[in-house]
Amino acid sequence: MSGDTETERNVKNLIKLIDSHWRTNISSKALNTLQQARWNKGDTIPLTEDVMDLQKHLSKQEQESKEKLRKNANTADWKVLAETLLCQIILFNRRCEGEASKLLLTVYEKRNVPPNCAVN
Repeated sequence: MSGDTETERNVKNLIKLIDSHWRTNISSKALNTLQQARWNKGDTIPLTEDVMDLQKHLSKQEQESKEKLRKNANTADWKVLAETLLCQIILFNRRCEGEASKLLLTVYEKRNVPPNCAVN
């Protein structure tokens, strides 16, 4: 803007230099660093006791919701029951919630359930 052609020429040369070396000197090294961080990341898994405690809590919550619904059907208890069942499915599958959310009702109804576990 000030008409300094020398500075303008230097800036244009810098931009050309960055453009020509970006892929090899900067982008690839950044990608390599990200990949190394992923490889070196330690996987933490929950303790068995924690998973068992969560499963017990979810089962208790499920039973309480069923009892409340038998006495008085309402939207809030249906929501709690649905969320509890979804959590149990995710916990059982050890997958992301996206997989469980695509479970069809027909598949759920045709599941193999022992007679003493059947839900009325």
